[in-house]
Amino acid sequence: MGVPSDIPTPSPITLDEWNAMTDISEKYGIATLERLRASDPRLKSERAWNQFMKEVVGPKMKVEQPRPPQH
Repeated sequence: MGVPSDIPTPSPITLDEWNAMTDISEKYGIATLERLRASDPRLKSERAWNQFMKEVVGPKMKVEQPRPPQH
């Protein structure tokens, strides 16, 4: 028997599903963001994805995952 070369790709998630996630480490994990990107054909291009990250993901992350104050 052959060994699977990779884990099957998880199903894409919509922006609404992503917004509803409460596990912050999972929500902003690379795998989850890739699933989010896969759900919208408009995000296939690097430029569109980078803009989405800057305008949607970044601000949300600042609210949900504030950095500890620097001393």
